[in-house]
Amino acid sequence: MNKKLDIQQLMEQHVVLAKIIRENNKIVTDQGTLTVVQFYLLSQINSKKTEFETSKFSKKMDQNQSSVSAIISRMVRRGYLTSELGNDDRRKHEFKLTDKGQQLYKVALNRVTMQMMDEYHLILKQLGINTD
Repeated sequence: MNKKLDIQQLMEQHVVLAKIIRENNKIVTDQGTLTVVQFYLLSQINSKKTEFETSKFSKKMDQNQSSVSAIISRMVRRGYLTSELGNDDRRKHEFKLTDKGQQLYKVALNRVTMQMMDEYHLILKQLGINTD
């Protein structure tokens, strides 16, 4: 009986922890809400340093390819991305941020930067380092 209770408590704690993690993995802006994966996807497509490949992105973010494809499809439907077939290889798609996507990315990037700075100052404060 005691083991069942302990397992039940652990399960409940796990659910609470999962909710906290899920909430902390969101970037909320006036333009919309992004998950960390969506934000990183916009960042990768926006950088245009290399051709965006869903397979490499899915491995990097520890997501399966179908999940990444679904994320991209939702972002296209919401007007954040455009998707065009590749000129050389019709199996590949070229993704670009729309004006709406650019605006969301800039606001989210600013929000993430501010959160990181707040966390940095909190850590310095906890270490007893004055930042004033």
